[in-house]
Amino acid sequence: MTLNNRLDYFGVTVNIASRVSRLARGDDVVLTEEMLLDREARAEAVRRGEIEPFESELRGYDRRFHLQRLVLGRGV
Repeated sequence: MTLNNRLDYFGVTVNIASRVSRLARGDDVVLTEEMLLDREARAEAVRRGEIEPFESELRGYDRRFHLQRLVLGRGV
């Protein structure tokens, strides 16, 4: 989609991704459960570190999200 003559992305998926990325602390990546449903993505995540499940509220949403913190380097 374009906005102001520039390629832009928006919508629920982008809003959730933006909020989830802010939960990272450093040396980690925060992933949604949906991302790890892909077999290849899960295998790569497991190869790169340790996966720690947690829940969090995200601004603008009325529910808690089941998330996964991939702590890089622990599983290598």
